[in-house]
Amino acid sequence: MEPEANNNPQKWQHPGGKLRELGAETLTDAELLSILIAPGIEGKPAEEIAREILQKFGGFKGTKGKC
Repeated sequence: MEPEANNNPQKWQHPGGKLRELGAETLTDAELLSILIAPGIEGKPAEEIAREILQKFGGFKGTKGKC
């Protein structure tokens, strides 16, 4: 996606674009997880699923050993 002419922060359709443009250190835990679980399920995008998982388990550390 092209940056906006008025220098507003860039918006991406998927966090993979942000990863490619700015690097992994700029992504939230939810954005990183959503890349792994993409494309999500019908009616629920991967980013929403990722936020729900992280909220339920309190972050990445909380998911350890839960699979």
